[in-house]
Amino acid sequence: MASVWPRGERLEPAFISFQETVSQAWGENKDEMVAAADGDPQSPTTSSIGPQEVGRDRDEEDVQAESEVIKRTTKITERNLIAIETALVSTGLDYEALLTPAGGANGAPVVDEGHVGGPPIETPRTWISPLDGPARVLSPYGPRGREHHSGVDFLAKVGMPVRAIADGEIIFMQSRDSWEKRKKFIERGGKTIKSPAWRAGVYIEVRHDDGKVSRYMHLHHIADRLEAGTRVRQRDVIGYVGRTAVEHSHTHLHFELREPVRDSGRYGPSTNPMAVFGGPVQTNVASAQLLPAIDLKRAPAKVRREVEQKLRGLSLLEKMDRLEAVKTLLNQLPLGAPVDNYRLSSTFGNRTDPKSGKPEFHPGVDIPGQLGTVIKATAPGKVVSAGWKGLYGRVVEIDHGNGIRTRYGHLNQTLVRPGQQVTLDDRIGEMGDSGRSSGPHLHYEVLVNDEYEDPLGFLRAGRYIFKR
Repeated sequence: MASVWPRGERLEPAFISFQETVSQAWGENKDEMVAAADGDPQSPTTSSIGPQEVGRDRDEEDVQAESEVIKRTTKITERNLIAIETALVSTGLDYEALLTPAGGANGAPVVDEGHVGGPPIETPRTWISPLDGPARVLSPYGPRGREHHSGVDFLAKVGMPVRAIADGEIIFMQSRDSWEKRKKFIERGGKTIKSPAWRAGVYIEVRHDDGKVSRYMHLHHIADRLEAGTRVRQRDVIGYVGRTAVEHSHTHLHFELREPVRDSGRYGPSTNPMAVFGGPVQTNVASAQLLPAIDLKRAPAKVRREVEQKLRGLSLLEKMDRLEAVKTLLNQLPLGAPVDNYRLSSTFGNRTDPKSGKPEFHPGVDIPGQLGTVIKATAPGKVVSAGWKGLYGRVVEIDHGNGIRTRYGHLNQTLVRPGQQVTLDDRIGEMGDSGRSSGPHLHYEVLVNDEYEDPLGFLRAGRYIFKR
């Protein structure tokens, strides 16, 4: 499967945040020289960074470089927003309700079921998230390449405050001065490797009252008046997001949660931090997979004009926040096709039942084909059921997050199990004739917040995104 922009241009695959784009323009040693794109002097990207920062004596060349970066960033952001939202409008879904559900902080786009780290924690609340705002996970906990990622990387802006997730005592700190004195490379086992202490950047560790230890890495600097032995309370600001030891990635906070110490040392083995917050990790599409390009030539001009009108009046930073939200939502929507080269034998809505001949509501679409035809997941998600279910026969149901689910009925056999994570185009079953069926076909449904939606709208939007 390939995807292309008109005139051969590609969608910017992993959108570079504003401060990192500026960093590339000015050089690696000036990555904290971030001015808010809207000129807001109180922007957290500037106000929380101390006077020691470089950038106050920029010459005209630097100013010109910043201006060009802002122009380029604005152009990329607007083009990507128009492209993605054109596809979203085409689904016929009220996606604004999914971007800004009730309870979202200050009306900002919220693309999971709560604040940073997942859904709101059930009372009594034990833990909070280390960052304020909507969750944006750059890299989740678990296997990553040839290593095990022992924490979660949260996308963030330079200078954002980092908070203690619970009451506790600081047991270790690596200040900026200490980090800068570290050797980047060390000898170990006859090999030259990057020093683990250097790779952590500026960081702080807090032991909580239950013995668990939280670790906050790649900070710009640690908050004033903190030292080992200091008692901190939940939500206290203990540091600020930075880019220390971050060389080839987006700006982020690396957050770890460790079990209590067993025999020796400061802490025990790592555990998935998202488990204490509850709910699944919403992985940022910029790192999880290449965001597919959108062929605007296929999208109706009227839809594009509606989207352009909606985006007028938003500032650059507002557009950047919205872009991250719609990209995450786009990754959750079932925009793929469950069968290659399909046709529909029955559409969504009212129809005459093929067996009884009586009027009925058809909650999905039927796709005919050969017995054993491969059925594929139409979006990433988690399998919530796989097996026999009444009239559906053998059926697979996938939860894509944000209240979005898909069902695949009348299968000959299922190829997945409940609890299994799947990605777009994964094989989940084979076409069959099980249950109440009039012949080999796939009965395909899309549900949003338990309401049936017409799958054809999502399939149509998928044609704007994927060129097969």
